[in-house]
Amino acid sequence: KTGRGSVRGEPKDVVFGGRFEKSKKLRCLKTVKADTLLFQDARAEALQQQTRLQRMTRHKFFEWFSGGLIAANAIAIGMAAQYMALDGVHRAKHGLPVSEREPVAFVIFQFAFTFLFTVELSCRWIAE
Repeated sequence: KTGRGSVRGEPKDVVFGGRFEKSKKLRCLKTVKADTLLFQDARAEALQQQTRLQRMTRHKFFEWFSGGLIAANAIAIGMAAQYMALDGVHRAKHGLPVSEREPVAFVIFQFAFTFLFTVELSCRWIAE
């Protein structure tokens, strides 16, 4: 075994049994670099095999759209509940019968959200 010392902080070059080896730090860097290249090749190959629908449903904008759709639906449900509660209080104060029907606008919103959620879920199922 022979070794050559180095200035403080620099790796040592060491010869073991005729083989030249660098310090552990440099070997780790080379291994990480090789792994990164392997993963990049595998990722590129996987992306080429994906359909347009798979790429679309896995895109961050599709995820943001889905999350926004859920938030908008929650707001619409809250608005409908608030409207129906205030309408019930108003009718009770004036001695009017309680209305069990929602306004047409809220029904249209419910159908629109149902349709959009169905399309979104169908796209995800078909993509998989």
